[in-house]
Amino acid sequence: MPGLLGLCDLDALVAKIAPRAFLLTAGETDAIFPIGGVRALTASAAVAYVERGVPDRFRAVIFPAGHSFPDQVKADAYAFLDR
Repeated sequence: MPGLLGLCDLDALVAKIAPRAFLLTAGETDAIFPIGGVRALTASAAVAYVERGVPDRFRAVIFPAGHSFPDQVKADAYAFLDR
């Protein structure tokens, strides 16, 4: 979402999503979402979900590609949503 980083702190936003289910997918070489920020957000989100007592409702899938949604990642995402 263009401009989102200027509007809020993504760590705080994701923390507010808990305890609702949240799946984050990211490619390691995505030029739009640098992997360092993704890993920091993932670590912060994991803590927020543990603190809410629902660590199983957060999942991060980081895969070796750029900005994409490969078939295996889609399958993982759909399985997460089905659960």
